[in-house]
Amino acid sequence: MLFTETPYLQSLERQMTEIPRHRDSYVRCNSRNQYSSAAVKLALRILLDSFDCAKLEKRMKGISMKPTFVDERHYDRFRRFFYRNTLSPAHCSRNYVAAVFLLSSDPILWKNTRRHISRDAVNFGKMHIGSVDTATYATFKAAKEVYTDKAEITVSELCDSTLVNDRTISNVFTAMLIENNGYGIVDTTKFQEQPKAV
Repeated sequence: MLFTETPYLQSLERQMTEIPRHRDSYVRCNSRNQYSSAAVKLALRILLDSFDCAKLEKRMKGISMKPTFVDERHYDRFRRFFYRNTLSPAHCSRNYVAAVFLLSSDPILWKNTRRHISRDAVNFGKMHIGSVDTATYATFKAAKEVYTDKAEITVSELCDSTLVNDRTISNVFTAMLIENNGYGIVDTTKFQEQPKAV
């Protein structure tokens, strides 16, 4: 039984049920990364269809939508937070992980919000982010939305490139993918420690 209606989405849905044999796919093994390009394409397609907005899809053309961290520093902030709190992103609520992913994506935002994130909750009521640029503010609002499931950021805001830059929109969609599909959808392979050559 397939849940999607179009032939393209149905082909992606079928791929998701098969054992990955592609060079760019990874399989979940002992809480490790389960990133799969086919799964990401389907998840993004479903997410975009839920917005039902051609303008948003047009805005996202040319933006790398691969769910990953901004850079090594973002990955380190995220990883250290879970390590210090003896938590695993694979075993926390998806909303919680998505919110932490977004808040840790911006160093200023992380500095201003970190103390209000406990082992089991994100206390947005106590957070004061101060004077920030529009991209940082959009990131904060998106984090609040994925955590509380209450509308905080509109499709028109996401479509406005003067308010939300490409990197921010990619981060927001990565957080939405985490919220809907779990942390395993994030590709962390380039941040994993590589064995040193002898």
